[in-house]
Amino acid sequence: MILGRKNRQKQDDKGSIDAVIQNMTRRTSGEETGQIQLGLKKSRLEFLYKLKARFAKMTILMEALPFWRNFNTIIALVSSLTFVGAMFYVISKNYLVLPGNIRIPLVYLQSSRSWELLDKEVLILIPVVAGAMLVLLINFSSTIYRFDRRLSYMMNIGIILFNILGSIAFFQLLSLILIY
Repeated sequence: MILGRKNRQKQDDKGSIDAVIQNMTRRTSGEETGQIQLGLKKSRLEFLYKLKARFAKMTILMEALPFWRNFNTIIALVSSLTFVGAMFYVISKNYLVLPGNIRIPLVYLQSSRSWELLDKEVLILIPVVAGAMLVLLINFSSTIYRFDRRLSYMMNIGIILFNILGSIAFFQLLSLILIY
């Protein structure tokens, strides 16, 4: 007898909860309150507003992260953008000046003690490969920063040195090609 009363109370409580949920959904949908649904059209620029909101959230996140407050990280990012941008600019400006049959000494083969000569179309791939590698390294550095800050600092210093030495090597190679 006692078990029967407890089961009935649980069922009544369950039924009353379901009734409350149904009542709330009717009110929010506007059935009971007599609300008029307005069929407002979305603006054509809705995607632009969403993009602006995402960009604002991303900038807030970047400002909040201590990784981006580090001067070392900013120098690595700016030097990477400058390095890749300068390579694209110089190649696009001088690509038509280069003769069509020119061969570029890009890779040194130690076994034959000579340079591997490649076509000038490979020159376009150099900034693309360098840019992809730098994006991966900066992403890897930001991921590691949470666990090991010193390693991230050292990676950023390595990126900065790579950009400096890479720009020197690239401009020497380009001057060698343009002179001869």
